[in-house]
Amino acid sequence: MTATTIKTGILKCDKLPFAALSDNNSVQLDGTVGEGGGQILRTSLLLSTITGRPFRLQKIRLKRPVPGLRPQHIAAISAFSKATGAYVEGASIGSTSIYFRPDLKVKENVKIDVGTAGSITLILGSIIPALALRGKEVKVTVVGGTDTKWSPTYDYFSNVVKNMYDRIGIKFRCELIRRGYYPAGGGLVETNIYPSKLSSLNVAERINGQVMIKSVCSNLPGHVARRQADSCLKYLEDRNIEVGGIDISMENALSPGSSLLAFIPSSDYFIGSDMVGERGLRAEEIGMRVAESLAHLYSSKASLDSHAADMAIPLLGLAGGKSSFTTPQLTEHMQSNIYVLKQFIDCSINISRQTSYVRVDIDSTGI
Repeated sequence: MTATTIKTGILKCDKLPFAALSDNNSVQLDGTVGEGGGQILRTSLLLSTITGRPFRLQKIRLKRPVPGLRPQHIAAISAFSKATGAYVEGASIGSTSIYFRPDLKVKENVKIDVGTAGSITLILGSIIPALALRGKEVKVTVVGGTDTKWSPTYDYFSNVVKNMYDRIGIKFRCELIRRGYYPAGGGLVETNIYPSKLSSLNVAERINGQVMIKSVCSNLPGHVARRQADSCLKYLEDRNIEVGGIDISMENALSPGSSLLAFIPSSDYFIGSDMVGERGLRAEEIGMRVAESLAHLYSSKASLDSHAADMAIPLLGLAGGKSSFTTPQLTEHMQSNIYVLKQFIDCSINISRQTSYVRVDIDSTGI
């Protein structure tokens, strides 16, 4: 397959204030490690943009039913290229290999269209810290899906991920303009990213707090959101888990859809469970599944849920020094991020299994 280039040009490496001053220091990555999907790509883009080290990623999604880059992955590459003027080769649908070389540039205003209902939150989760650590204020506007399968819902991102990013030093403000569901997408989020400096994170076993429930529906009868919330509430209360509040809303979107989040509001622990409504799946089932997952997290007393832990690992490695947290299990996504992080910077990561969770200890030289 012939490679395509998002942006042509010559990178003036002698002016880069990064660790890498030439392509001789580029990182070679195997896309089949861990979960073997788009996570390796997004984390590589994040770490490359911050450290300045180019990378070549091969065997992209090789074990998936449809191997190679899909539109949502092209959108992520394009987002980083647009924001920083990076040089990219191989960014075409179906490509199993790309080369990415970062540049000094950071645009002050970036607009990204993920396409139909491609995930906005997956893009923001990686591009926000990447741009925040480049030391400039940037406005990023993203169009796509705010609440899509296989990715964090917007409410999880704004209530769990944002709190965690805030705690470790990533400063940004995001505003939801419009929800976006499959198939029409059309969701709109505006984000202001501020110059930031990472700090370490040390949180061990969690002290349980009250749970908050947020239930949303769009272009559907209002009772859908209410039934999701009520089912979630009943499941939790039947297990003596205290719910501190419920937020139910009907919001604007191009397609009908719904989502539900149950989380523990905290600046110390980052725990949440979310789900997007599905055609043919009753609202009560959505509520029960979210509550069941949250109850499992609640009983584990881990300080970060698996999704938060996955996103924290690269940033805590970049922060330098020692960080530690607990999480219910070591997922394939976490393994992917550990693998990518170790290729970019010098760090030690120790995973120790405890009774109801695993403890992750990170010791890194940082950037």
